[in-house]
Amino acid sequence: MSYVYGLVDINNAYCSCETLFDPKLKGRPLVVLSSSQGCIVARSPEAKALGLKMSTPYFQVKDFFEANGGVWRPSNFALYLDLTQRFEDIIADMVPHYSRYSIDECFIWLPSCVGDTIAYGQQIRNRIAKFIGLGVGIGFGPTRTLSKLANLKAKSTPSTGGVVDLSDTEQRREFMAITPVSEVWGIGRQLTAKLEAQGIMTAADLAAADPKTLQRRYGVVVERTAQELNGIPCLGLEDQIRAKQQIIVSRTFGERITDRVAMKQAISNFMEQAAQKLRAERQCARHISLHIATSRFGNQPYYANQTSTRLVVPTNDTRALLGLISPLLDGIWQEGHRYSKAGVMLTDFSSVEHQQGDLFAAEPQDPRRAALMQVVDSINSKGRFGKLFFGATGGLKHDWDVKRESLSPRYTTNLADLPKART
Repeated sequence: MSYVYGLVDINNAYCSCETLFDPKLKGRPLVVLSSSQGCIVARSPEAKALGLKMSTPYFQVKDFFEANGGVWRPSNFALYLDLTQRFEDIIADMVPHYSRYSIDECFIWLPSCVGDTIAYGQQIRNRIAKFIGLGVGIGFGPTRTLSKLANLKAKSTPSTGGVVDLSDTEQRREFMAITPVSEVWGIGRQLTAKLEAQGIMTAADLAAADPKTLQRRYGVVVERTAQELNGIPCLGLEDQIRAKQQIIVSRTFGERITDRVAMKQAISNFMEQAAQKLRAERQCARHISLHIATSRFGNQPYYANQTSTRLVVPTNDTRALLGLISPLLDGIWQEGHRYSKAGVMLTDFSSVEHQQGDLFAAEPQDPRRAALMQVVDSINSKGRFGKLFFGATGGLKHDWDVKRESLSPRYTTNLADLPKART
């Protein structure tokens, strides 16, 4: 069976979440800063129009930005995670096949006989807007790469109404001809420079390039990306490599999980994978989230829940992250359910080169921890000596502080943060 792929992406997610409960921010230049309030991690359209770039240290642009009416907020991941989980719940309710790609993006796939994808996409947009209040862009195409490209057009071209389908060959050829190659999913800054040096300036140029030459010069992922631009599905989610603002490892189980021990093992396995990806990005995470869910389809009652915690000191140490699972899982686990899905999400990143220790920590940070993780990653990446795993994962085989003075309230997760009516 052939499929139409879609990407549903929240517009300016962090800024939109902030504006949702503070209407005074609407229309103003707004940036969200990292937990140390050092770097820009999200920008409103008005902030983008002022030329502010992602990851820029805020002190470098503070005077200019605030002189132009700019406002900043610290990252409020408790709020963002709750709202984006509600976003995923709506997707799950309307689409039988989906995969969460990031905190604010979900891939969906539909049988090619679904009919009018534009109308279907508008139904999804309207429901998300009605029940959550967030705007989304939706792109459809015969491949994931093309759905990403369609999403770009949907969000950058207001006349589309927020939904674009690039299944039509001529339509996508026209759009790819005016789309810089840097906008193609998986083509980062370094690859862009290499491709442009060879005269590959647009997405259309990449699609027209010789596949064998692409593979020889840039690797199999770039070659497959070009194939996807031509409407040939050949990339999975794990094939795309990019610097991330969050890392998600989430799976649907082959067999339902009813036992807490088995669930802990599954989540531990996901956490181990997430930690390894985090170290590969040379990042540490401060905010850790778990989620579990039963299937929405069938006769069993539906149950889904998530929980999260914020660390005083960010980490990428697998052992430290595994130690968080049991107390977090205790808060959301319910007996009597047949769980079909679980996952972990790591967010609020900071570079390993800019870590500060906690003066009040019970134990000082041991430099040998990083060395140990490096050895584990090296052995596992080479594969010659098998795989090292942590006991909490159950082995290889399985059956299945932010500065708070400007922090926006956690409206959806903390009753004390709800506004009080004046009499």
